[in-house]
Amino acid sequence: MPTVTQLTEELRIANEALAAAHRKLAEADARHEAMIGELNHRVRNMLAVVSAVANQTLAKAVDEDVLDAFLERLQAMARIYKLLTETGWSHLPFQELVRETLAANADPSRFSLDGPPLHLAPREALPLGMVIHELAANALKHGALSTANGHVEVCWENPADRGDAIDIRWAESGGPPVVEPQHRGFGMLMVERQLTYELQGHSTVTYARGGLRVTLHLPPQQVSQEHEHERGTSRWPGRHGGGG
Repeated sequence: MPTVTQLTEELRIANEALAAAHRKLAEADARHEAMIGELNHRVRNMLAVVSAVANQTLAKAVDEDVLDAFLERLQAMARIYKLLTETGWSHLPFQELVRETLAANADPSRFSLDGPPLHLAPREALPLGMVIHELAANALKHGALSTANGHVEVCWENPADRGDAIDIRWAESGGPPVVEPQHRGFGMLMVERQLTYELQGHSTVTYARGGLRVTLHLPPQQVSQEHEHERGTSRWPGRHGGGG
């Protein structure tokens, strides 16, 4: 039977091993945080450089509205990267993404948000955030946000019996009468096609006379080997686990 001295020595060795393992984990976490910080810094710098180069190069070569739209898209990307950085490139609350995007275009009194907690993986946040930006930019130029009393409502839900799928509804009111355009601009083409290309989702755009209506749908998560780290996380916290 081990003596008290032997047990004490074994506990000391075990404690030192645990302390060494903890130090290694802390060092690995610190290196990971440093790498993420450096990556974020470089991405922000790159977007700033692209913006400056475009501004200097294209200022006299293209229509001012086209240049402004391009620069606004870069700024939208920078905002999304900033939000992802603040979450440590973990899951980003959808409500925060929509609020930040709309607040860059309108006073908070001009829009309302309604839906349960919804978390987006980084690979979902960027394309969905850019779609929301295009809808906001379109509302500011042509729709509800182009008038004094127009309003935008954004609602989202987890449709019943469809796993952790996402349905998002964008509804405008109080703007000028809506007429379906004969030709889609780049922004609305992005709204209609981005989710299909990036996330196997789809968009439905309805040019209702009283205000633009858009439904965005993301299917249940299918976690590929490339995104294996997302397995077990939940889009809908407190409801059920992540997709298969």
